[in-house]
Amino acid sequence: MKYQQLTKYVFYITFFTLFLFSFVLALITNFAYRAALVSLLSIPLMFIYGIKADRVFFQYIILSLVVIFSAIINNSSITDTLLFMRILIFSYLIYFLVKVSLDSKMISKVIKIAVWIAIIQLPIILLQWQLYPTI
Repeated sequence: MKYQQLTKYVFYITFFTLFLFSFVLALITNFAYRAALVSLLSIPLMFIYGIKADRVFFQYIILSLVVIFSAIINNSSITDTLLFMRILIFSYLIYFLVKVSLDSKMISKVIKIAVWIAIIQLPIILLQWQLYPTI
């Protein structure tokens, strides 16, 4: 039970940070905010739940092999390859977080929150558009 509560907290922190507070973080601080960094919050959950070898996991493995093979053929540097691989890692972490945290009850809550975010998104976008050069 306590892990389920932790999972919900991590999911909500990630959800709100990605969709509500990113602009506020950029305004208040000089923090170079990256949405992918928020996905790192789900790493502790991997130790709790473990990585399941499901279809999506194998597709990420295949995609990683394609990226590595492409890097070899194109003579890409190891640094460039690893920098690109982080995109795959971050996206898998977000998938993993959603997979372990969302159930049928929580999906309805997330949809309700997403509707409210959609309602307030236009004024936020307009504010970002007007203030972006000053950030």
